[in-house]
Amino acid sequence: MTTGKTPSKKKIPKIKELKKPLIIGAIAVVVAIAGIAGGIYVLQETPKGGTCIIGVDIKWKIVEIDPLTTLWEGAMVTQQVAETLFDNDFSSEESKISYTLATDYTWNDNATELTCSLRQGVKFHDGTPFNAEAVKWNFDRMYHLVNTTLGSMVFSFGYLVILPDGRWIVNETQVIDEYTVKFVLNEPFVPFLQLLTHSATSILSPTSTVFDEILNFLTDDIVGTGPFIYDEYILDVEIKLSPNPSYWGGKPKIDGIIIRYYDTTDDLWNAFLAQNVTFLLPVQTSSFFIYFPNKSIEMLINDPKITVQESQGTNYRYIGMNNININVTMRKAISHAFNYSILTEEWPIISMRVRSPIPEGIIYSNTTAFNIPNYNISLARQTLLDANWPGTAGLSANNNVSAGNEWETLVSNDTSLETYNISYWAANAILSFIAPIVRENLRQIGISVNLIGSDMKHWANHLFISGWLYDYNDPHSALYPLYSSKSSDNMVYGSHLNDSLVDQWIEEAAKDTNPVTRKETYYKIQERLIEELYVSAWTFTSKTIDIYDSNLRGWQPNPLKYLYKTVYFV
Repeated sequence: MTTGKTPSKKKIPKIKELKKPLIIGAIAVVVAIAGIAGGIYVLQETPKGGTCIIGVDIKWKIVEIDPLTTLWEGAMVTQQVAETLFDNDFSSEESKISYTLATDYTWNDNATELTCSLRQGVKFHDGTPFNAEAVKWNFDRMYHLVNTTLGSMVFSFGYLVILPDGRWIVNETQVIDEYTVKFVLNEPFVPFLQLLTHSATSILSPTSTVFDEILNFLTDDIVGTGPFIYDEYILDVEIKLSPNPSYWGGKPKIDGIIIRYYDTTDDLWNAFLAQNVTFLLPVQTSSFFIYFPNKSIEMLINDPKITVQESQGTNYRYIGMNNININVTMRKAISHAFNYSILTEEWPIISMRVRSPIPEGIIYSNTTAFNIPNYNISLARQTLLDANWPGTAGLSANNNVSAGNEWETLVSNDTSLETYNISYWAANAILSFIAPIVRENLRQIGISVNLIGSDMKHWANHLFISGWLYDYNDPHSALYPLYSSKSSDNMVYGSHLNDSLVDQWIEEAAKDTNPVTRKETYYKIQERLIEELYVSAWTFTSKTIDIYDSNLRGWQPNPLKYLYKTVYFV
């Protein structure tokens, strides 16, 4: 692939060492570890100007500003400064793609070429024109770094731009004219359009960006086309962003953003309560309890100075079952033995039931058409009896779950029908809450469960509590890694599903440009996973709670964007 010239690495004089920490009111950024997601909001207007101060516990300070390696913390900078070609419009059920730096697109007949028309008259913050050459330069840079650098890093988004067989998704990026670019793919891959909404595909200035190195947050600048300009970084104190007066979408309505570090979460919390902050972002309910274990969302709900807004996330948690070691009969029994309502009754502000491996908010989700398993202990027991499961002779499919019932006694007497380990992230309060529930529920169908927490030696051998965060708004980004027999995630950490029909349908959907037939294929996949294979017991999604100063207005739910798109102040 063409690499283009490599600009000189810039040494940006943006770092100052301060002997004393600067503690001023800010917001708490509390993010969940991989696999947890929630809603993001777009601030369309503010009733007053001023500077938005975002506070971060210094344990979560920003250490990456390159879109290819930036996770939660750095996204507060990179996605205010840089933009992708496309975005998602969640105001409509049918029209999901919206336009950012691109204004239109067309596929060829077999989904191997995507041609994009680009927005004209846009400039990067350094004055460099945005055009097709800049798009090509960025994708050439991405693949150069995937091939040379990203594989050795602790984390990067390089995995997103690679096909399952190891080839790159993009074979070549072609400049058709100044404002038209064509992506020639190595094979049909319709999810590529949604991949172009992911922050890893953000477009940076070729003039100010190093081609053959990841941006260094200590010495490099990040220069994009976004509504805010990266101005200054004072080491371990704060980062400043100023509004882009020439932003194509209109100058931002606030005067600037300051991301400021705090020594403790108590400092953040107290600053927020004192109204020295603008908002608390993004407070996902599960992460709220992880990082603020002794604080109360209910208290904030009752404070008239504070607005608490809830939305559904597009992540989900599930009780995974190793499909090799646990057959479909037992998986069905387990799916009906778990009391799903305990979660929503015990922690109603946190969770709501997930009814599909493609959760609501993701295109082609269907949460109403299929008979998802619900808690039904007599049905769970009858499933094992109908299969003449060894050890069930003489038992009945009653719904008695009182202490000492005949099914529970099997476990008490060390004559369990089966003994399974359950793996989970023990440091997570919610998962540690779920695991004992699974153990107690499965006692009621004669199964003994050992809680082994995060012991990776036993991970996914039998049962495991895990979750998934969609990388972008297409079912492929979860269905392939979790349920394809060709996926290393599935065969190492997941369900170990090996189903020829599911494999076939996942591959067909990835190549189908017809949204009608694509929807039908994803409905078939959901039906088979839910009603026939009982691959997992899908439990709940973490709601998102956005907490902000009541003076702010214009927030709109955007459930997919928690991790990869933060708040735009435009």
